[in-house]
Amino acid sequence: MSLSKKQFDELKEYLGIRITEEPPFGGIDYFLSLFEKIKSDSSMIIIKLDGEREENTYTVLVSGSLLGSEESIRIDTSNLLEGAAYIILEYAKRVWKWVN
Repeated sequence: MSLSKKQFDELKEYLGIRITEEPPFGGIDYFLSLFEKIKSDSSMIIIKLDGEREENTYTVLVSGSLLGSEESIRIDTSNLLEGAAYIILEYAKRVWKWVN
């Protein structure tokens, strides 16, 4: 997955969220206001760093009843920012009905 400023600009506008930090995604804190929005839906986010793996050392997971029967979105990745972006965008599509 490639991080797209355009996608996140559209999502921010759709949700009415203001993020002041701009890409190239200086760090995970870029996504904090989106994490807070997910939390406000009574969903939870887990970020796991696995020192036993040599590849895909990050697991990023969002879970909550608003996700329906699947109840979670998960990705194992070698890039934490891309993993966070993936779960946010998938959550936005499924829960917030965002179409990009």
